[in-house]
Amino acid sequence: MDFSLVTSTFDTLRLTPPSKLTLLDGHLFTPLHYPPTPPDSDTLILNIDSQELMLQIKKVLLAVYPSEHKVFTVEEGKRKEERLSEIGNTFSSIFNFYVPSLGEGTSFESFAEITAHLRAPDGCPWDKEQTHQTLRKHLLEESYETISAMDSNSTTEMREEFGDLLLQIVLNAQIGSEAGEFNSTQIIKHIYDKIIRRHPHVFGDLKLDSVDGVLANWEKLKEKE
Repeated sequence: MDFSLVTSTFDTLRLTPPSKLTLLDGHLFTPLHYPPTPPDSDTLILNIDSQELMLQIKKVLLAVYPSEHKVFTVEEGKRKEERLSEIGNTFSSIFNFYVPSLGEGTSFESFAEITAHLRAPDGCPWDKEQTHQTLRKHLLEESYETISAMDSNSTTEMREEFGDLLLQIVLNAQIGSEAGEFNSTQIIKHIYDKIIRRHPHVFGDLKLDSVDGVLANWEKLKEKE
């Protein structure tokens, strides 16, 4: 990556590079469906060389960032501030794209950090005493409350309860990490590999055109594991 391009881009933006910055080549977004950068980090996307690519980048970013989020384009030594939803409507030449962060507390990593802090020596007395077994009842309670929110079809309640349920998973992962059992990265890697393995019709060459076919193949794969 040409870091002189990064420097010149920030000069044009009239901004000081932040302490947390993700640098990405625009073409990385071509096959993606979800942003590859934590939203609590500013992101600089370089070498956007077509309107098609910009529209793909916008589509991916809108999976996380609100449509009214303010972003900046840098083209031919000039900067322009726009809403994310407005990006890509026109294209004239290669440009770079700066996406400010969504702020503190918007990434999985930041959530894992405060959860780990709860268990640290200067953390919370209650959280420091918890074990997998003592959290069992809380996990069950939060699961029932999440199901209730889903049954009510309340967006607000689901957002809250999914967060409460996520806390139980991350807190158990932190306890597991401290005990040398497992950590959140291993949990994510395990389910990542399982999803890839159980969906050869998406991530491999298998052709399945029906739900029944998918379910039948799923059971076959489970039997082999």
